[in-house]
Amino acid sequence: MALSNWDIYAIDEQSQSTNGVFESVTGIAVELYKNWLYIHDEKGWQNGGAYNRPVVAQIWHGSFTYKDVHIRAWRGPKNGIYAFVWSGWEHKKTLKVMAGIGCYGFHDEEWVGVEHSEIAFLASKCPPPINIPAPEYKTMKTDEERERAFALVMQAYDAENARDILDEESIRTLNLQFFSAKRFNQGDAFFAKAFGDNPGIIATNPGETEDPLMIQILKKRPKKK
Repeated sequence: MALSNWDIYAIDEQSQSTNGVFESVTGIAVELYKNWLYIHDEKGWQNGGAYNRPVVAQIWHGSFTYKDVHIRAWRGPKNGIYAFVWSGWEHKKTLKVMAGIGCYGFHDEEWVGVEHSEIAFLASKCPPPINIPAPEYKTMKTDEERERAFALVMQAYDAENARDILDEESIRTLNLQFFSAKRFNQGDAFFAKAFGDNPGIIATNPGETEDPLMIQILKKRPKKK
């Protein structure tokens, strides 16, 4: 059940939802797993190391470059990892990006998944300009909710961290749109993959989630007398 306690949100350089796995042009992969990152390198993996093939490293937080992949990772709300990962160059049209969250999905005993406040925290760490254009408002039900989301971004904005990324010439004009993407439960994604279902059916808008499949099953079990 451990995976079912954790939620994922991730977008690419086109601000499209992803499965939480980034892959560079050289084949290096960075995976959001629970509340940390795994680096996958099939060619770089060696027997006798700390991780199963093809994992070569685990990241909790910090600034890290591995081969052609650059990673900035921060600890944040809900005991989560908040990450910005990229490789390539905009002017060479090779730029690939993942901005993502792996965090605990409960608030007290209620399942809530990734919420707008966590997305706002991630947005505050990523390259400016930060905005919420009209298309993203479609995922928000009221003007009050939209204004609150925008205020969270501006309140949380961390200029120093964002400048660290912005100074990278390869991504200087990147402008991600955060609030139209979806989130998913890691346990549900595992079961969907295992049983061959379309992972898209388990992805929902932030704030519109149901209990993960495993939790639903446990709730339906007969209580012991």
